[in-house]
Amino acid sequence: MLPAGTLRSEGLCPLTPEEAAIMLAALGLKRTTRIYLAGARIYGGISRMVALTSLFPNLVTKEDLLSSKEIEPFKNFSSQ
Repeated sequence: MLPAGTLRSEGLCPLTPEEAAIMLAALGLKRTTRIYLAGARIYGGISRMVALTSLFPNLVTKEDLLSSKEIEPFKNFSSQ
């Protein structure tokens, strides 16, 4: 397995929430844009999301869209 730094320098890692916020802002997205977050836990926890949620407060997750009953079959699948 390659070290994370090597993977990152080769562009093989996803953007961090901070990098995503900068990129979306640079693309001209408005603060009112709804952002749909697909995934599970963010590496580094909720504190890593501060930059993204402060620039784009309309962040929506699958937990926001589905009831607990609807999401139950997908509970063990982070990307579904």
